[in-house]
Amino acid sequence: MALPTIVTAIVVLVLLLLIFKKQLSKSIDIDEVNVEKINDKRSVIITVSHLIVCIILLALSNYLNIQMYLISFILFITLFVYIIINCIITKKYQIIKNTFKRIPYDLCPFVLSMFVLVITLKNQGILLELSTVLSKINNDLYSYGVSSFVCSNFMNNIPMSVMFSEMIVSSNASTIALYATVIGSNLGAYLTPLGALAGIMWLGLLKNEKVEMSFGKFIIYTGPISLIAMCVSLLLLGFVL
Repeated sequence: MALPTIVTAIVVLVLLLLIFKKQLSKSIDIDEVNVEKINDKRSVIITVSHLIVCIILLALSNYLNIQMYLISFILFITLFVYIIINCIITKKYQIIKNTFKRIPYDLCPFVLSMFVLVITLKNQGILLELSTVLSKINNDLYSYGVSSFVCSNFMNNIPMSVMFSEMIVSSNASTIALYATVIGSNLGAYLTPLGALAGIMWLGLLKNEKVEMSFGKFIIYTGPISLIAMCVSLLLLGFVL
């Protein structure tokens, strides 16, 4: 995946520079902002350390033979326990309240329903039929790459990855199908805001800050870039494999 990743990143960077060339050349007027001084540096260090350790362990999870969800869950629990204890000691209970208020509860039903859909499709044997249809195309590179790219924007790339992993295993698909799905999962997240939870949350943050960014405007910018990136990645993956 090294060559597709590096070349695609360069292509996307060039496209972004071309699209936003005029905006980037303009001077930015920054209003003065009063930034609060960080008094609890220990908590900042511990929180950032948890994030770094989590990323490293997730990257090494296959070698450590530890499930990724378990790594995330354990580090979440340890950090959460620390925050609770620290808030009790410092008597800053407002932090706990603000933390729970900022959790995106409205995304939970959406994500859970997508996982329920995937499990149902698997139990009914539909995933096996879908994998059979894809295998008949006789080109796992584009059948799995393009379909995973598109499906990411109907059901989010995380449930989609679970669904396609089941399809790949059940049909004994080729290695190229696996890597093509990885590309589709990652780049499909940039086609529409529904492609990834980050996109949905980002639009929510923009709305709270009263920054205009419609669904259509998002696609106008990201659509062409994501499509070009996907084509470049799949072509290079085919060249490598």
